Amino acid sequence: MVKTDIWKKRALIGCAVGIGSPRIAELAGRLGFDAVWIEMEHASTDLVTAEQMCVATEAGGAIPIVRTAGYHREHILHALEIGGRIIVAPLVNDAETAREVVKHGKFRPLGQRGFNSRSRGLEFGLDMPGMLRRANDETHLMPQIETVEAVNNLDKILDAAIAAGADLLIVASDYKALIEAWRGQLDRLHGTASNIVS
Repeated sequence: MVKTDIWKKRALIGCAVGIGSPRIAELAGRLGFDAVWIEMEHASTDLVTAEQMCVATEAGGAIPIVRTAGYHREHILHALEIGGRIIVAPLVNDAETAREVVKHGKFRPLGQRGFNSRSRGLEFGLDMPGMLRRANDETHLMPQIETVEAVNNLDKILDAAIAAGADLLIVASDYKALIEAWRGQLDRLHGTASNIVS
């Protein structure tokens, strides 16, 4: 079970498990990590394995973070249905894509997430009224900024993501293209990051 005080932290300490091992995912939580990154974009992890890793991560007391293979409906919805609590959507390059991520990841009135009462992500329908109320609050969407185009559209992406209901933003700062794009813009980005954190 995820430790309830984790969500009160200002920053989470996590680790990535890229080998598709539920046992390692559980161990990470038991070793004290707050979150486990489950990789579906750059690894061979399929939905069945990812679901097992979500179960194991929560059994170890940590939060399952799922990076999807894309930002379309099937990517976001499947990651939520298997029990991902934080969903990372890659290659969000513009405001419309940020809005699409939220559209597929949040129930109304924030979005248009598909409804299935038998999924892990909705606790198998055992407390449907309560879970529907909690779903938008207890799952979090994280658009990923990782291209020069995205950096150039950063303000519009932020405005759209926040207005639509996204909770977090991740910047892939190790990309050479991003570093080049940031030259002369670091103050703006640091200011933006400070505003997000606060």
